[in-house]
Amino acid sequence: MSAIAYVSTQWGSIIVASEWLMSHIIAREDFRDLAYPDPGYGWQIPTIGFGRTEGVYRGERTNREHEKRWLITKLGYLSDSIIELLDGVTLTSNQLDALIALVYNIGLGSPTSKRGFYRSTLRAKLNAGDLQGAAREFDRWVISNGKRMRGLIERRRIERRHFES
Repeated sequence: MSAIAYVSTQWGSIIVASEWLMSHIIAREDFRDLAYPDPGYGWQIPTIGFGRTEGVYRGERTNREHEKRWLITKLGYLSDSIIELLDGVTLTSNQLDALIALVYNIGLGSPTSKRGFYRSTLRAKLNAGDLQGAAREFDRWVISNGKRMRGLIERRRIERRHFES
C-alpha cells in the first residue's frame, strides 16, 4: 500500500497517511455537510464531515475540502500521539494505520478519562509487547453508550485484519 504525503499549512509539516487509512476512514464516516447527532450519544456529541466531533455545534455546515484538510491534520496529530504513548514499541505501517483508525473513532483519552486509547488494555498490551493480545482488543471497541453497534463490529473487524496483516 503506498503512502500519500500531504502538506499541512497549519503545522508547517508533512503528514503521511496511507491510502488505506484515508479510504477506510472516509468510507466508514460517510461525509455529511450538516452537523448530525452521534449514532451512540445523540446530540451529546454533535458530529460533522468525516466524523469530526471537535468544536461541532448543531446547525453547523461544512464542505468536503475543509473536512479533508482537517482530517489530514488530525491523522498526523494522532500518529504522533500514539507513537508517544507507546514505550519504544516498533510497529509496522499497517499496525500504525489500524491504530490511528481506531483512535480516530474512540478518542485518544487522557490519564484522567475512563475512555479512549490512553488508559486502554490495548495500549497496555502493546507496551508489554503482546501484539496478538493487542489485536484481540480491537474486538472490544464495538459498544457506544452501552449499545453494541453493528457498524463498529464491521469497522473493528477490518481494522484488526489490517493490524494483523
